[in-house]
Amino acid sequence: MERDPDTGLSIIVTGAGIAGLSFAIEAYRKGHNVKVIERRANFEELSDMIAIQPSALRTPAKWPGFSERVRKIAWEPVLELWKYDGEHIDTMHTGQATDGSAALPIPRAYFHNALRGVADEVGIPISFSAVAEEFCDLPDSASVRLRDGQVLKADVIVAADGWRSKSRLAVGDIPEPISTGYSIYRAAYKAEEAMRNTILKEHWRRDKSQLDVFFGADAHAFVGKSEDMIFWTLTRRDRGGNLEEDLADFQVPIQEAQSAVNGWAPLLSALVQETPSNAVIDWKLTWRDPDPRWSTPNGRIVQIGDAAHTFLPTSASGATMAMEDAFTLATCLAMTAKTDVARAIQVYITLRYMRELWGPDRARFERVAAAQKMGIKNRERFHHLDWDEIRRDPAKVMGQIPKWISDHDPEQYAVDNFDECMKCILIGTRFENTNSVPGYKYEDWTLKDLMETVERGEKILDDGDWT
Repeated sequence: MERDPDTGLSIIVTGAGIAGLSFAIEAYRKGHNVKVIERRANFEELSDMIAIQPSALRTPAKWPGFSERVRKIAWEPVLELWKYDGEHIDTMHTGQATDGSAALPIPRAYFHNALRGVADEVGIPISFSAVAEEFCDLPDSASVRLRDGQVLKADVIVAADGWRSKSRLAVGDIPEPISTGYSIYRAAYKAEEAMRNTILKEHWRRDKSQLDVFFGADAHAFVGKSEDMIFWTLTRRDRGGNLEEDLADFQVPIQEAQSAVNGWAPLLSALVQETPSNAVIDWKLTWRDPDPRWSTPNGRIVQIGDAAHTFLPTSASGATMAMEDAFTLATCLAMTAKTDVARAIQVYITLRYMRELWGPDRARFERVAAAQKMGIKNRERFHHLDWDEIRRDPAKVMGQIPKWISDHDPEQYAVDNFDECMKCILIGTRFENTNSVPGYKYEDWTLKDLMETVERGEKILDDGDWT
């Protein structure tokens, strides 16, 4: 990997997930000196499925061999769509950008391991079992205290350690999580033994890998099979309970998951039946409303990915937005002097979140918030289908990933707009982003607002072209 000249900027990344590793690799390529700390002891996980949209794949295409590596282990960008009872609805492409580039549907663990491979190849240090407990923002540096008492210092700390990140205390506060009213059963297991099941064997008799989506009443299921793994998820109404106690994912008995697919296609029952004991996780879908506070007052601590914004899986954009954050931030930090990183971070937040800016205190927020709203819109569409209408026009089931997401190039966009955005921050000229929904006029919203709209039997409607 060719590397830009050394910027002299030292950066600590808390969190070695997709956001953290994407940033670390690109920051290294941009000439920054980066190290990563990770709370987990290792990366051994089976996990679930994700889709990376083309906007987040343009920068990694510059990492030697990475695109070829992940395409080989990904699914084809094609979905088989089904009614819950097994009626086949359509075969659908997941969508393409205007330049013909396609999304990357892939097991999360496979993609994560590919990122880890690049980080190892270029020599980015990763420390495991390092839990970030306290972040400290200073005028010319930042520090993080680990659970073991060790204190690490750097010019910048990038918090990529998820929605529970303690960086929220340094940024402002930690908002209470909001229940979305839904949760997901999810499981992943080796395919070899499960494929002895005649129902599974018949379903996948022609293809080594396939992605299926089943739609039911206020529920939907994703099913994926790679050459050696099977993955399934079922999103449905939460069973209730104490949110504070239920924030952690926990295992559920196979019988509980089996009861949730009663009346669904035999494939779903077979998938649950073949799931190993204690392999079904109940993942509570919690939420934090859009919030533009992604950095500390001195600008030395900045958030990316889930630490900055939460996404529902139905947005099909959570990992994409995390990677867009990473590449935008790495680029902005490379386009200014080491002594001016706080303003570079202001530019990053503006390019990612704000529609218009008239100086640092007057803004409207858009791109990321619009992508967050898609998750709620999509879930409502998936869960309340008119099957007669769908049979006439199957494309209305899923829709396509909109061009305003897939056509974006976050790295190039940062290069093209950095100077104008910085000028706005310094002297108050007007700056307007062009990276969001065409024709959409942003208005503040909360999950409560949207769910009240749905409960009144109304659709969530917005101006602009979301297609």
